[in-house]
Amino acid sequence: REDTRPSLTLEDGSTKSTLFAATLSEPFLPEDSTSDTWLRNHTFLGYAPSGEVKAPLVYANFGRPEDFEVLAEAGVIVEGSIVLMRYGECFRGLKVM
Repeated sequence: REDTRPSLTLEDGSTKSTLFAATLSEPFLPEDSTSDTWLRNHTFLGYAPSGEVKAPLVYANFGRPEDFEVLAEAGVIVEGSIVLMRYGECFRGLKVM
């Protein structure tokens, strides 16, 4: 059987060395009572297929509209990119676009 454990790694495109490996779990935040559930250790994106994704990487702070406006003003193209966003400042469900 194929290994189906979720993983997320960032690799250098030229050397294939691992630059980052995500823990895929989130810590409990006292100010967010919904973060202390069994789901916090079961990272998933519902209905998304398994696979390998290769695309430019963009950091978008908290992923708020104003964060994307700053990127647009700087000429950063996010369409077709993998966008990383910090937790907080807005409901996490709004960060999935």
